[in-house]
Amino acid sequence: MLINEIAKKTELTRKAIEYYIEKNLIKPEILDNGYRNFSKEDQEKLVKIKYFRDLDFSVTEIQKILQGDKNILRKIAVERELEIKNDLRKKEIISKLESQDSILDFKKEIEGISAREKIIDKLTKLFPGYYGDYLKLYFGQFLNEKIESEEEKEAFYTLIDFLDSMEEIKIPEDLKEYMNFISKDISKDQIKKSLENYKSAIENSEEFLNENKEVLKIYEDYKNSLEYKNSKEKKLMDTFKEFNKKSGYYEIFIPAMRKLSKSYNEFYEKILIANEKFLKSKNKI
Repeated sequence: MLINEIAKKTELTRKAIEYYIEKNLIKPEILDNGYRNFSKEDQEKLVKIKYFRDLDFSVTEIQKILQGDKNILRKIAVERELEIKNDLRKKEIISKLESQDSILDFKKEIEGISAREKIIDKLTKLFPGYYGDYLKLYFGQFLNEKIESEEEKEAFYTLIDFLDSMEEIKIPEDLKEYMNFISKDISKDQIKKSLENYKSAIENSEEFLNENKEVLKIYEDYKNSLEYKNSKEKKLMDTFKEFNKKSGYYEIFIPAMRKLSKSYNEFYEKILIANEKFLKSKNKI
């Protein structure tokens, strides 16, 4: 079909269709007379593009989706969720402004929102893919507080300086392919569920260890096996551990997060207690 016909069927303008051709989202056949011939497949793609654009997806994002990149959908879902949370907090402040004298009354709340956005943005740039999505959701849940003290403000600047100077993690190509393969079907909601389960296990560590003795024993045996020691799973974990160790993640990032966020500091204390209990229980296995 010619461009006029496909424009009617897809409810897109000629200009929009020509733009998507220019961006290589569709590649219609060129006839001998120079006219473009659009197939049913082109029509289906254009309809999908139209709906993605209605949801504010960028052309680059749509291109990746049409190429079969499932990770991009999870990335966008994570980013949209974090944006919505920030927008709700901003909306609350704007509503309160109606009955307040000055925006300066909300200085601490606004600084907290701005800090969260900046930290999440830098994590996005440093850690692409599944690992980045996981980190954004994990740390994002603790970045919902006002910046009230000079110590908290200093901790925020420490985090920003650290993330600014941190080099992007270099993952060997074979391990990158492995990570993309094992994470391609993991959705944002599955990451959130995983984080909820982790939080529950930490906060109820005694109960978790008692109820999962057999599972933990099987997991420990697997980690001590040659199969695991020679696996890409271990190599990938070692890559992240080595990066965190060399980058200052444990010495700079974590202490600064604990100072910036009271809720993260409380949770981190529980992690330390849970780890101690786990090591004791492991020695008894």
